[in-house]
Amino acid sequence: YGGYFAIGKVIGLWAGASDFGVQFILNPEPFYLMGRVLVALFGAGTAWIVWRIGRQHFSPGTGLVSSLFFALTAGAIVSSRHVKEDIPSMFFAALSIYFLLNFAAGHKVRDLISCCVAGGASAATKAYGLILLLPLLLTVATVAVASVSEGGRLRWGIGRGLLALTCFLAALFVFAPFSFLDPLGREALLSPILKLVRRLGQLVGIVMLSPTPGEFIGKKMDLLPGLADYARVLFSPQGLGWILGG
Repeated sequence: YGGYFAIGKVIGLWAGASDFGVQFILNPEPFYLMGRVLVALFGAGTAWIVWRIGRQHFSPGTGLVSSLFFALTAGAIVSSRHVKEDIPSMFFAALSIYFLLNFAAGHKVRDLISCCVAGGASAATKAYGLILLLPLLLTVATVAVASVSEGGRLRWGIGRGLLALTCFLAALFVFAPFSFLDPLGREALLSPILKLVRRLGQLVGIVMLSPTPGEFIGKKMDLLPGLADYARVLFSPQGLGWILGG
């Protein structure tokens, strides 16, 4: 949209930001078209990354079947038609996993940094990309234990872990600085983390929460009923469906 505004201003389609805003009211079609095309490209790009992951780390057939499964997933198809953050965030998450697997296989710092930058971009696009920190740090610890000599494991693991956290947070700041600088942005960024901590504390009995009136029923579920309900949604026609799910 910034590029569209700049080009239109140069060729005289609008005089400034106010005219640009009026143009969206009068003729929103170009705005919708650009947004939908961009999201669709992110969806196609995710299928390509899934193919690369399967081909490089398993087999060519695995890559082909995996990308086909992704391309036929109902949720991904529908979301790729909407101007929303979900598919772009998923693209960066898949890219992060690709570089994470490369790091696990080759232990190269550049793959670790690339993984963290893509993960930070995913979290900046939509906050649930923050969950990528968990497999990222677990992979660093696993590589340290399995591939580094016993005397240097702790130092290697702490060094790579701090590098990963720094790169992840730096990318998050660069792609979404308002998440740190704006009070509402900080609340939006930190609230999912605080909710997760409270939920984990509730599951292990450290934190006891009382549901408020009208609260979403899923928050009142214990772990096993919650997993059962998740499976029901996952295999529903609006999710994977029984064929792809099976």
